[in-house]
Amino acid sequence: MLAPFLVERLLDGKGWEKALKWLTAVAASAAIASLMLLAVIRGNVLAEKIQQDNASALVIDDAQSQPEPHNTFYESTVGLLRLALLLLAFATEVGAGLVLREAWRSAPDNSEDWNKLRKEQGEIRIQMCAIANQIIALRNEGAIFVMRFWRDFYGAMLSNAVRSAMTKLPIIILVASLFAAARVQAETHVSMVIAIDLTQSVVINGPDNKSEFQKNVEGTARVLAQVPGGSHVTVIGITDHSYAQPYTLLSAHIPDDPGYFGERLTGARDQLIRAWKVRSSHLAPHFQQTDILGALQLANDIFALDPETERRILVIFSDMRQSTQDLDLETPAVAPSFDTASKHCGIVPRLKGVQAYVLGVDGAGKSSAYWQSLKGFWTDYFRNVGAVLMDYSVLRELPQAAQSILAKTSAL
Repeated sequence: MLAPFLVERLLDGKGWEKALKWLTAVAASAAIASLMLLAVIRGNVLAEKIQQDNASALVIDDAQSQPEPHNTFYESTVGLLRLALLLLAFATEVGAGLVLREAWRSAPDNSEDWNKLRKEQGEIRIQMCAIANQIIALRNEGAIFVMRFWRDFYGAMLSNAVRSAMTKLPIIILVASLFAAARVQAETHVSMVIAIDLTQSVVINGPDNKSEFQKNVEGTARVLAQVPGGSHVTVIGITDHSYAQPYTLLSAHIPDDPGYFGERLTGARDQLIRAWKVRSSHLAPHFQQTDILGALQLANDIFALDPETERRILVIFSDMRQSTQDLDLETPAVAPSFDTASKHCGIVPRLKGVQAYVLGVDGAGKSSAYWQSLKGFWTDYFRNVGAVLMDYSVLRELPQAAQSILAKTSAL
C-alpha cells in the first residue's frame, strides 16, 4: 500500500507531467516483458516434462540401467525467473501508483447529491427496459402464434412416432450391444517373435555386395519400426541348437499409451531400433548347422508365457534350409515332402492361430525346383502345427495387409 501511495504523491507534484508518459511506457514495457519471460519459463517446464516422459517410454528387459544425466533445468531457468519477478514487481507498483492518481482525479464532486441522481437514473433505466420489452413482444406476437401452432402439430405427430419406436427399442439395444462387444474385441495386444538366421548358409553375397545376413538384419529393423503399442517383442537367433541353447538377442515391451499425438509410441520404436542396431553390430553368422525346428519350438515357449495375448505373430528371416543330424533339407537336390520327413521333425510345437511370415528365403546356389519343393515342405509343416502361413517370400518386407493390421492395432 505504501509504494503506490508514494508513487502517486511523486507524480502529483509539479514538473512530472512530461515524465508521466515515459514512466507509463516503461511500466507497460516491463509488464509485457515479465509476461513474455513467464511464458518462456512455462515453455521450458513443458519441454522438461516431455523429455522426462520420452526418456521412460521403453523398458528393455535385459538392458543395464544407465545413470541419469545431471539436470540443469533449474540452474538455466532461475535467472529468467528472477528477471521476470523484478520486472513484474516494478510494473505492478508503478501501475498501482498511476491507478491511484487517476482515481483521485476522477473522484466525484461532493456538491451534488450523487446517490439521489444514481437512484433516479436506475429508475429511468427500468422504465426504458419495460417499454422495450413491450415493443419486442408486440413485434413478435404473430411469429410466436405461428410457432406455437406448428409446435402443437409436430408434437402430436411425434407422440405417435414415439409409441411406434418403443416397440423397436429392444432391437436398437441389441445392435448397440453388438457394436460395444466388437469395440472391446478390437482392443488387442500383440506378442511378436522375430527369428533371424545366424548360420553360415546366409553368408552368401548378392549382386549388391551385401550378404543375405546383412539384409536380414536390416529387414528386422524395418519390422521393429512397425511394432504396435501394447505389445511384447522378442528377437531370437537361429543357431545349430536353437532350442537346446536358446539365443535371445532382444526382448522389450512397448507401452499401451501411444501419447496424445503418438509421440510415446514413436519414441519407443526409435529406442527399440537403436537397441537393435547396437546388439546386431556384434552379430556374425558363424554357426555350422541350421536348426529352424528348434527355433519354432522356442517361439512356441515364448508365446506360452503370455496365453492371454490376442494376436501372435512370428517373423522368420532365413533361407529355411534345415540342416541337422535329425533332418537335412539343404543337401538334397530337391527337398522331401513333409509327409516323407515328418518322422524326423521331432516334437511338433503348438502354434495354433500364430500368423507366420517367412521372409528372405533366398535361392542362392539352388535351383528353382529346390526352392519350390522347400516352400512346399514348410507350407505343409505350418499347416500341421496349426499356424497360418501369411507369406513365404524372398523379399524382406511385410506384406501391405500385415502393415495395415499393425497400424490399426497401434491406433486402437
